[in-house]
Amino acid sequence: MSFGGSYEARTLAEAMDVPIDDLWEQVGFTAVPRGPQGSAASLIGTLVWGIFRQSDQPELALRLLRHIVAPAPLAAIGVATGRIPPRRSAVALAAPEMPFLDATAKMLERAVARPATPAYPRVSAQLQAMLEAVLTGRLTPAKAASITAELIGAITGLPVVGEPVHPRSEQ
Repeated sequence: MSFGGSYEARTLAEAMDVPIDDLWEQVGFTAVPRGPQGSAASLIGTLVWGIFRQSDQPELALRLLRHIVAPAPLAAIGVATGRIPPRRSAVALAAPEMPFLDATAKMLERAVARPATPAYPRVSAQLQAMLEAVLTGRLTPAKAASITAELIGAITGLPVVGEPVHPRSEQ
């Protein structure tokens, strides 16, 4: 099991020594299961493009940006990288060549944006450790979530709401 996303497709295919086109026959993706008071969800994050106001050629930059974000180039990038294109029209173009892109894109209907923080790689590492602790039975889901919330709070500086839990306390 892996805590990641479609952006891991090429790495997974290489590790499994299968062509990326055949990856969907070997692996599956699923949304993060819902908690007792929530709903199943997926995280989304993407690259951001922009044009600086100081650009020497803003009109040319805008033309390039419009070309890059058109459905056909986005679909080509999705097929080449195994990443979900950021537009539904591009997903539809890429889906015949890579069915898993279409299947994973459907999970985005209930997706939430990941936090905008430079510390996200460290936050992601804690989410992965939480999933592993639950899947291996080392911690209950509630205990793993509580510990992870504290650790992410320490990483990001955001306060943890609720009673603090020490990592070595009851499992």
